[in-house]
Amino acid sequence: MGFIKNNKTESMSTGETIFMTIPSGYNLCNEIAFREFIMRRIFHIFLGILYCITLLSSLVIFLRPEAKIFYKKVQINVYELEQAGQAYSYQLKINTNFYNPTSLLVLEDTKVLFSSQPTYVKTGSRGTYAIDSVKKDQISILFHPDFPEIPRQMVAAIIVTSSPT
Repeated sequence: MGFIKNNKTESMSTGETIFMTIPSGYNLCNEIAFREFIMRRIFHIFLGILYCITLLSSLVIFLRPEAKIFYKKVQINVYELEQAGQAYSYQLKINTNFYNPTSLLVLEDTKVLFSSQPTYVKTGSRGTYAIDSVKKDQISILFHPDFPEIPRQMVAAIIVTSSPT
């Protein structure tokens, strides 16, 4: 690199002098202002694109809240159920940092079971479920289906939320 002095460029490393013509009226402040203008322009374009992406995402959430990207549906295998009193226990392996455990829904055939306390579910209240425990990658679910003699097809649906609180 070099520096300009009296219409000539002097090299700092070799000490050689290169003559060059500097246009009259050249101002370094204009170049800096132009660069700042370009940076602001790029920043405003970036903000506009970010705004459009956010707007489209909000429209999708508003118009299609049942879209599969917002929840995870897990089929409960009947053979993995454990007897817990008069209810059944199931260990759901899922990332609780991403999915909100309190938004869990348990369905029997297409009917949503009612959320309750674990002790209430264990005593035999039909059509109820409860979250027994929550660990980092696992949720323990207790449920008592409407027809406990024949545990039919059970589905656990976890609704995705922004935070696990």
